Amino acid sequence: MDIDRLQTELLRAARADRPSDRVPLAFERRVMARLAERIRRDPWSEWTAAFWRAAMSGGAIALLAVAVNWATPGAVNDLTEDPELFAVADSAPAAAADEPAQDLW
Repeated sequence: MDIDRLQTELLRAARADRPSDRVPLAFERRVMARLAERIRRDPWSEWTAAFWRAAMSGGAIALLAVAVNWATPGAVNDLTEDPELFAVADSAPAAAADEPAQDLW
């Protein structure tokens, strides 16, 4: 087979089949994914994001606890109504003050 003739036929076939103006499916997504792989992430930003997520979850749990406490007022134990509790609490510092100090050396 003649190489020049083959080259001419291949060039003619290539010119007849023009490339499409369409972009392949998900081309932009693939390019952006490869760019994102090359970008080094800052470890401080990852820690900061994790702490913010933890703070938001803690706040949500606190709000849930407040809502549950507010929704059930009968279940709350009011400690100011128990005189024995305050009698024990008031006598503990006095009892500790009556004991002599021990030498730590």
